[in-house]
Formats: sequence, C-alpha cells, structure tokens
Amino acid sequence: YEENQAVDNITIPKKTQAINTRTQLKSGELRAGKITRIKEEAIFVDVGGSYEAVVPRKDFIKLGENILDSFSPGDTITVRISHVPNSGNPFASISKPCKNNDWERVEKYLRSGETIELEIIKYNRGGLIAAFGNIEGFIPNSQISDLRQGTRSERVIEFKKQKIGTSLPLRVIEADEDRARLILSTKAEKHEHDANILQDLEVGQTVSGEVVNLVKFGAFVDFGGGVNGLIHISELAWQHVHHPSELLDVGDEVTVKIQDVDLERKRISLSRKSLCYNPWSDIEDRYQVHDLVEGVVTTVREFGAFISLAAGIEGLLHISEMPLEPGMTPPDAVKPGEKILLRITSISPQQQRIGLSLQQVRPEERLSWMMYKKHALPLDVNKQQSLFDIDNEVNL
Repeated sequence: YEENQAVDNITIPKKTQAINTRTQLKSGELRAGKITRIKEEAIFVDVGGSYEAVVPRKDFIKLGENILDSFSPGDTITVRISHVPNSGNPFASISKPCKNNDWERVEKYLRSGETIELEIIKYNRGGLIAAFGNIEGFIPNSQISDLRQGTRSERVIEFKKQKIGTSLPLRVIEADEDRARLILSTKAEKHEHDANILQDLEVGQTVSGEVVNLVKFGAFVDFGGGVNGLIHISELAWQHVHHPSELLDVGDEVTVKIQDVDLERKRISLSRKSLCYNPWSDIEDRYQVHDLVEGVVTTVREFGAFISLAAGIEGLLHISEMPLEPGMTPPDAVKPGEKILLRITSISPQQQRIGLSLQQVRPEERLSWMMYKKHALPLDVNKQQSLFDIDNEVNL
C-alpha cells in the first residue's frame, strides 16, 4: 500500500491521525458504525478510532441490486473488517453472514416472544447481566421473578452472586441496537389464560389495547393479561413512517384490526392503517393522467425520486422522466423537501402507484407555476392559461 490506496478505482487519502489507533482494530472482527458518506464507488463507515472504514460497492451488489439504495448517511450498519493497513483507511465488507449478527437474533426473539437460555455473567445494583452472544443484556430487579420486593440489600447481593455462572430462561422485552440497549426478563412464562385469549381473537376483528413498546420495525400493543400484538411499521399509516414514535407514544390507547393470529408461535399481527381513510380508494376521482400536480420530494434514489402529492399518496419520478444532462444523476436534479411541478403519466390504484414526469411539463407551464408561487396567488395548474393572462393577473 502506497501513501494513497487504490481499490476498485477508489482513491482514498491517507489518514495519518488513525496510525496510533491501528492496534484497536483487527481483521475479521465485526464493527457497528454509522455511514458518513455514500459515493458511487463505495460507502464510508465510522467504526471508531477517528477513522472511516471503506466498503467497496461490489460488496453491496452481492446482496442485491438495490441494497445500496436502502442506506443513507447516518444509518448504523455492521461491517466486517477485512484489512487494516499500516496507514490509511481500513477496508471492510458487508455480507449476509455479517448481517446475521446478534442484534438480528435479538430482534427475532423480541418479535416471537420465545424464551432463550442465557448465562448470567455479572450483576450490579439494578439487576443481573446476561451474555447474548457479544451483547450484554440487562435484567432489572423488577424483572427477576425469584427476587421478592422488600428483600434486605445484603440478601439481594448474595442472591445475585449465586446466579453468576448459571443459566436462566429469559425473554427479550426491549431492544434498541442504536443505543446498544437490551432488556431481558425472567418472567418469561405466559399466563395460563393466554392461550384462551389467543383462541378468542379472530382475523378481521377490531380490538383496542395499550402501546407498551416502540421499536424501529413497529409498535407492540398489550391487550391485557400479557398478550401482545405487533403493528408493523408498514401498517401504522398510509403515509411513509420513519419511526413509530412519529405517530405513537408508549401508554397510548390504540384501536387496531387483527390481520393474523399464529397460535403456534403466539404471534398476533395488527394493522392501524386499515382502520384509517385509504387515500387510494378514490385516487382516480382526485387525479387524472396528464394532470399537472405540485409535490414535495421525500426520497431520492439512483433510479429516481419519490414525491409526496398528498397525505398517504406518493408517486415515483423515474430517472427516465428527469431532464438530466450527461453525467448527472437524480440527486443533481432534485433534493428532499423541494417542491416541484410534475405531470401525471400513469395511475394504478390496485398497485397504489402513480407515475410522474418532469420531462413532460412544458416551459410555459413551469413559468406560470413559478410566477404564481412568487406572488402567492392561487393557481389551478391544470387550467389552460397563456403568459399574457398570467402577466395581466400579476400586474393587477
């Protein structure tokens, strides 16, 4: 390796400040870090020690054509360190084995509610600590079934000491990979009447419960008696939701519709959005092909951009419908949060899709829209008006 390293046509400047910390990073180890930059040839991940690891684009392509589109700067991912040179940036890879890490196993147990035998490795004033692979899970005193409330402190300490080195059946009750927070409970046994409650639940039934936990993939709802169901993030609302906390708080009372009941796995799937107004139900009454519409850019990808037209309605502006100069990409043309004028090219209510175009908006239509916005005048973008009409109205 020279002063500058070149891999897959990527030139990466030497990072001298990381030389003293090279011993902290070893080839083959897994590191969780935040994406700092995304380039065409690679992504850069902050893995600690004041330096970035480089993940070549080819590692993402192995996982699927569009896997890179699902990442954004600030996202936390797990990478495997593949090479640590004496100077410059370390190299890392992301692969299916790396993604099957301890946090994915944690998420599996959180979803299913299954118990797992874990070894107690230490204790502190607040509870016990168990080893879940490379993760340390915390069992609060309140979640230790054999520890009675009001027990004298010296007996509590002795009780905890005796648990070190033993294995306990535990259930995951809270998990947050970003905060490295894993909460476990020895109170894993369900109430005897849980099975009866599950038997009484039917698909399509509307029920109410209390939100007891929010995780990145959804919200858990308690129906009473310890029976929980999951509202997946995609079933929270018709509009795109980044995190359940945007709509719900722990302790909220929520009404949901049962989508599925898995008696064997004791899993209940719920939907909140199915009880809300479906903005796609009358989409053809609100929009027509060839209509001009104003939208807000929500997400920009390599293949195009998603545009919000109304609450719960997003359309796709494909790259082929963008007026791009040679060498330009969608992020060069539109930015998240930007308002733009587009023409509807297709509407598919069944697939809940709307096709949009920038190419098919005529210059005079765009100028008309810009002038009306500048002067804060109401505008029917689908009304046929000439520039003379516009000038006269603005002058008035």
